[in-house]
Amino acid sequence: MSAQDQEDAGYAVIFLHREFSLTPYARHFSHATTGGFLDFLEVGQGEGGGVRARPDVSAKMADILSRYHTARTENLLLSIPFLLLNLVDGWAPRGMVSSFKLETDPTILVTKARYSLERYQHHLVIGNLLATRKWEVVFVSPGREDNWLRVKRRGKEWTEEDVKRLRQGEVPKEEPGEEIERFIIPAVKDLHDQHIKANE
Repeated sequence: MSAQDQEDAGYAVIFLHREFSLTPYARHFSHATTGGFLDFLEVGQGEGGGVRARPDVSAKMADILSRYHTARTENLLLSIPFLLLNLVDGWAPRGMVSSFKLETDPTILVTKARYSLERYQHHLVIGNLLATRKWEVVFVSPGREDNWLRVKRRGKEWTEEDVKRLRQGEVPKEEPGEEIERFIIPAVKDLHDQHIKANE
């Protein structure tokens, strides 16, 4: 779930992160094949050269950079080191706190998410597998059944066998038709609305 999508849904975001983890907006350029962000840049021609975005990504970079500057200017994004227990206990004891769990082993994803809930006493862990992170996530929260969300496939319905393979980390051959965040944000907002109502 990206900070940008949360801002688009009307939330201000405090982005807590581990050192060197992906930060909002930069995530769009983090999965290049060799140098990460540097793969999207090129040296200009002529005297002085300069650095510019590659023509094939310049429009996307301009859009993301514009959104980033707007978020910073309007104080919609604050990025600070990860302190989940302090957040739950001290900063926002009545707030709904969620965290993320990214795993490579499908057999431990939900177990690790539940462990995190018990350890930090917060409200929601959104878990996913590294291999299938663009396809599905699981919402793990106290007192609720695990809720798996997945993107729709292009021209094909999910079968039980497809879901089983996905849960084992097998990625479909095609790219997702949309970003998983489009499903995450409304589901989080629904839980947040319930949390607010329960604490009135």
